[in-house]
Amino acid sequence: MSDLIEAPLSVELAEGETRRVRAGGLDLLVARIRGKYYAVGNTCPHRGCSLFDGWLDDHRITCGCHLSQFDIRDGRVVQGPADRPVEAYEVNVEGNRMSLKIVSRAEQVDIAAKSANR
Repeated sequence: MSDLIEAPLSVELAEGETRRVRAGGLDLLVARIRGKYYAVGNTCPHRGCSLFDGWLDDHRITCGCHLSQFDIRDGRVVQGPADRPVEAYEVNVEGNRMSLKIVSRAEQVDIAAKSANR
C-alpha cells in the first residue's frame, strides 16, 4: 500500500467537528481544530471501539467505551487504559480533495515534542 491516500471531502468540516472517513481501505477519524485538519485511525487499540463515537476536546479525542484519550496531532496515548497509540496521518486539503500521508513513529515523536513546546 502506498503511504499516500486520497479521500473525498464532500463538505468542509466545521471548527471542532469530527468525521469518519473510509479511504484506501482504512477507517479514519478526521477533525478540524483551529483551521487545521488532523486524522488518526478510528479504532481504539484498547478494545477496538470507534473513536468517532467518543468526543473531541481541543486536540484530545476520548474513546467513548473506556475513556482512553489520544492526541489527535500525533496519535499518542494521553490517558489509558489504552497502552498503544493510534496511527496518525498528515492531512493536506486542496479544494474538495484530501490527501493523507501516514506519519512515521519518529515523525510523531517530533510532532509531539513541538506541540508540547507551544
